[in-house]
Amino acid sequence: MFVAEGTGCHAVAWLARLSSRAYVERVAGALMITPSDGRHCAASSASPPTPLPFPSLAIGNAYKQRFLKAGRGVQPCSKW
Repeated sequence: MFVAEGTGCHAVAWLARLSSRAYVERVAGALMITPSDGRHCAASSASPPTPLPFPSLAIGNAYKQRFLKAGRGVQPCSKW
């Protein structure tokens, strides 16, 4: 089970893409907390736009989300 926040969400996406199938099949799922919207790091804009091979849930932080445009923090997650 992965639990990631911000830029770490994009790291999980890359880990899922680059890891062997044997490793990824053992992952129970991922909890993505307030994924970064891509404006603050290059890694997020380069995240693989492929579905994750395990169940995942993205949740936002109400405090941070009010400073972002509506839905912007969810955009990268819709590709996963």
